Amino acid sequence: MRERFQQLKKWVIEAVVWAEKELKGKTGAEKKKAVADKVIKLAIAMIQVPWYLTWAKGIVIPLLVNRLIDKACEVLNLFTDHDFAGVALTKTQIAELACALDAPVAEVVDACVGGASVGERVDNLFQKYGIAPEQKDEPAIDPGRLSRNLARKEVACKCGCGFSVVTPELIDTFQTIRDRIGKSIRITSGCRCPEHNKKVNGAANSGHVTGEAIDMQVDGLSARQFGDIIKKLHREGKLPYLRYCYLMTNAVHIGTDKKQRNGVFGW
Repeated sequence: MRERFQQLKKWVIEAVVWAEKELKGKTGAEKKKAVADKVIKLAIAMIQVPWYLTWAKGIVIPLLVNRLIDKACEVLNLFTDHDFAGVALTKTQIAELACALDAPVAEVVDACVGGASVGERVDNLFQKYGIAPEQKDEPAIDPGRLSRNLARKEVACKCGCGFSVVTPELIDTFQTIRDRIGKSIRITSGCRCPEHNKKVNGAANSGHVTGEAIDMQVDGLSARQFGDIIKKLHREGKLPYLRYCYLMTNAVHIGTDKKQRNGVFGW
């Protein structure tokens, strides 16, 4: 759960910076609403609770996200002297800020006084208040790519809401299959926000909603031919995260949902 909370804080920081850069001319309230709308959908899809607590997600998550937005704006303003729209944060700096986002304001001020640049200020606070080690020299990565052969836009929800959260296990599974195939794989259905999932009559507990499933096809291969390649990779022990796989009319569905029994093939 702590890892998911850290991910939520990263999304908030990234979204706040995005709004400040891309929504110039909008009021603070409009920017905050845009950030909240973007992050709340991601959070609701990511955070899993027992079925009898599902109703609470729609109440608790918006409150939590809005609190984090206020805190992120406060900290970013201090770190960047009220000009975070002009600052490019690396992946490492965002992760460090997420770890120390709940530091007392006095600690943030001390870190700012002791650092000449935003990077130095972030490092100062992280070293004093961070809760987990980070790789300091980690290079910034292209946020538009999830792996060597998978772009974030390929798995984004078809409704245009921006939901494109895919688990590391699913990314690893896809890339292993892509490396074996050696040619382009088309994602026919990736992430689905809850609203879009209902619209396409998806299962309420669909892995598409949690970023743990995708449907895909390869030109020149039937669904069965493609599926048999995946089954062979699984038998070779190359797909440790694959939980289930089944054939569709012209595509193959793969999922890494841990609630499923390992290695289930629907043919």
